Amino acid sequence: MKPIVAFISAAAIVAPSLAIPQFALAQTANARAIAAECAAQRRAAGNKGTVIGGIAGAVLGSQVAAKGARTEGSVLGAAVGAVSGHYVAKRNKRCVYPARRG
Repeated sequence: MKPIVAFISAAAIVAPSLAIPQFALAQTANARAIAAECAAQRRAAGNKGTVIGGIAGAVLGSQVAAKGARTEGSVLGAAVGAVSGHYVAKRNKRCVYPARRG
């Protein structure tokens, strides 16, 4: 009788400690999924910023350039606008995290 009680007592103590890592693993996987979603949102925002910045830079560059160099001004403005638009859009994107239940 004593060995059975000792075994059941030991199992009751050990069983919860074996379950805790499984919950931690689930939370870690959830955190990775949220981080991946955030990265995808920032990438999409950066792509939109690249297009909008490139268009705006091309228009502005052609207007600012000298009369004979409108094409070069457009190309240079598009390049600078695309790079700066990508950087600004990517940095300004705030990730939306789901509310915690608890």
